[in-house]
Order: sequence, then structure tokens, then C-alpha cells
Amino acid sequence: MRTVPGSGAQFTPIFNSDYGVESFTIGAGGAGYDSNDPPKIEVQDTNPPITEGVFFPIIRSGEIVRIAVLDRPALPSVFST
Repeated sequence: MRTVPGSGAQFTPIFNSDYGVESFTIGAGGAGYDSNDPPKIEVQDTNPPITEGVFFPIIRSGEIVRIAVLDRPALPSVFST
């Protein structure tokens, strides 16, 4: 596991009606992050997607100010009978 600079960021994913990640709300931007070596953003404690979403942190002055959703995760279909 690689270590990236920065710590303390807190964010909450906003889900759409299909339970995919639509955007993020930043609660705290943290400090010490490097835009040349950004952290990998992962959403935990959810059902596993078919493919992972791609999320990219926008860093200014060492703080995460926004998280861009570059590719939404593909989620399994739910069928009922």
C-alpha cells in the first residue's frame, strides 16, 4: 500500500436514484494533500459495484476542495419476481 501526503479530509457521497454516486459533499478538506500525488477516493460500506467508479480530488493549497466524478460505478441490476 502506498502512502500519499495529506490527512483529515471528510466527505459524504451523494447517491442518485439508482444508488450510484452522483457527487460528494466536502465536510472538511483536510491538509497537506499534493495535487501531483492525489489520494485514491473510495466509497466504503456499500454493496460492491460491478465496476468501480473513478473519483478525482481537486486539491488547492493542500486541501481537497471538490471531488470530481469522472466515471460512475456500474451497479448490479435488481430484479424482483
